[in-house]
Amino acid sequence: MSARRTELDASPGSPGLSSSRVRRAICAAVLSVCVWLPASQASSSALPDGVLDPTWSDGIDYLLTRGSVKGIDPTTQPWGTDAVRRALLEASTSTPFERALVAESLRRLPEPRGFEAGAELSLSYDSQRAPQAALEARVGLGYRIERGARLYQEWAVEPASSQPRPVPGGSTASHRTRAWDPFESLPGDGYVADFHRATVALPVGGIEVSVGRDPRRWGPGSSNALLLSDSSPPMDSASIRGTFGSFGGEFVAGALNTMWHDDGANRYLARRYFAAHRVRWMPSPRLQVGVMDAVLYGGDGRQPEWYYLNPLLPFYASQFNASTESNPDFLDDNAMIGFDARWVPRSGWALYGEALIDDFRYDPESDDPNALAGAIGFHHAGWRERGEFRAEYARIGRYTYTHLVQEQQYTHFGSAIGHSLGNDADELRLSGSWWLSERARVSLSTSQTRKGESTVADRFSGEPDTSFLAGVAETTRDLAVEAWARRGTWRARARAGLIWLRDADHEPGASSRKVRLSASATCSF
Repeated sequence: MSARRTELDASPGSPGLSSSRVRRAICAAVLSVCVWLPASQASSSALPDGVLDPTWSDGIDYLLTRGSVKGIDPTTQPWGTDAVRRALLEASTSTPFERALVAESLRRLPEPRGFEAGAELSLSYDSQRAPQAALEARVGLGYRIERGARLYQEWAVEPASSQPRPVPGGSTASHRTRAWDPFESLPGDGYVADFHRATVALPVGGIEVSVGRDPRRWGPGSSNALLLSDSSPPMDSASIRGTFGSFGGEFVAGALNTMWHDDGANRYLARRYFAAHRVRWMPSPRLQVGVMDAVLYGGDGRQPEWYYLNPLLPFYASQFNASTESNPDFLDDNAMIGFDARWVPRSGWALYGEALIDDFRYDPESDDPNALAGAIGFHHAGWRERGEFRAEYARIGRYTYTHLVQEQQYTHFGSAIGHSLGNDADELRLSGSWWLSERARVSLSTSQTRKGESTVADRFSGEPDTSFLAGVAETTRDLAVEAWARRGTWRARARAGLIWLRDADHEPGASSRKVRLSASATCSF
């Protein structure tokens, strides 16, 4: 939760400290303490500035599918805080519960101008983590000028084991964080400190220009996305975004981690870069359609290419035209395109899907396999007013996110820029939830994930078998119950799950079963 804006409201000449000054001093003291506390797994989810509570988006998802809130594009995140506030203030609710949920969502947004400060302290337990118990903290600071510039940063100190894990085959020569464990006195692998978000944004002529570090997710799914997700550490980038009637667009370009290239004949430290476009169309509040493309490129001493920094040029065409007989390697940039749509045919029902084309075999004489991915899902909100159901399926092809050139794999610090599973995998998720009140929810979920032996480091080399789920596929099934509740400045969350592994680590017959328990209590300032 983000603290409300504080102002010096003491009248001139009044003795002592005003109550707002006292609150400000207390907040500053809390923030100073937080920097030194071991912290939680600070989510880098694509939430609006100033929103530290990851459960906040649960209420927005419900209201969007109900059709109570309009004017927010659920397929392009992070949402702007001002846009979310306007949509909530103009909400058209039909039940007392929806009205209470709108009020609760508004209450947890930061003020539209002035200084904002938020901090969260948590004590958490996770039976599958080292250390199992940890004191956790996260801090957000910002300043907003009404209808003007905004500055925001968010940082945390957290157990090293909570960092995003590389996908199989993911590689990096540099690291975002460095573990701190003086005298080997801390439990587990020590702790890390990092800025998850640090952004300066400025509205210019109806568009917003921002520079900094911000997680992004483009897609209609509830968690993962295929072309650009918040599964990897946020990249340092610059972006332009704007809305023009029923159309909207965003362009982002940034630097990625370095990576060693070593093919036996050449070895060098590759510089790597990323750029992406997205255009979405909302012909009605019930329908959103998006088209996007992305390119990942790099090489030995390579610099950013100006044609990839053009917010209006399609990347594939730019790549193709830049290639000549003297520089054929430019065709080795990893360009891909994607499409998504979300449709609410009636209040309480949402259908959505996403498609990704990494490589497509348009030459009938070519043996190159297609590199595709797709996802579909539906969300029902409002069963007996407070119930929700959701089902999602995603499939990522064997050669999706891979590339013939080592440093062009679709990763950032070894983690997937797209779907968190990487390539050669599929996932089915089912869940049901019940709102006990606008401040409490309980959920039951189950999922199955299959992962083949192919990794993002693999590349097609003429092998005859290019089937999906290469080799022995590892299968993971889980069943979990989760609940969270808020009261005042406190939030509690608990989860209990059973996990079954079959053909673990791609070993035929290797299986295991384990129980995972986690809980946290969080205090917001």
